[in-house]
Amino acid sequence: MSGVQKVGNKWVWLEDPQGNPVTVNKLPTSVGLKNFQDDKFRSLLYFARDIGYASGTVPFQEFYWGAWLRGSDIDLSGWNADDAASYLATVKTVATAQVALPKGEVVYNGLTATQLGALKKVDTKEFDKVSKPYTDPKPGKIAYMGACKTLFAQH
Repeated sequence: MSGVQKVGNKWVWLEDPQGNPVTVNKLPTSVGLKNFQDDKFRSLLYFARDIGYASGTVPFQEFYWGAWLRGSDIDLSGWNADDAASYLATVKTVATAQVALPKGEVVYNGLTATQLGALKKVDTKEFDKVSKPYTDPKPGKIAYMGACKTLFAQH
């Protein structure tokens, strides 16, 4: 399958974690963590999923929202990715900004807040799920992230 076909069908995300364009031939040739770069904004949007926006409306949805966040004036100066409380507060800040967007506003690359699933209000039930500590019988995603970071740091 040609790179042009992949691009035309929007089957690839052609930006690096800093938002710079990349060509198809610069994409990883295989799947695996060692082949991918961390986009901290896209990663943050993973945790805001179903809190500030509904998932599943557009391919690469978190990437579009991440690009929006990268270019926004949302204050992320207090965000410490290694601190669960800070991460949770930042997720809430981002989700609150998402739901506050006018639904017809273009978020990124011609797609509007509505097309990218912006919710009408922050889903507090989903936020509560994400917030559960690792000691809870059903820990939240942020707690799992912290546990994984600790585990990887030990190896």
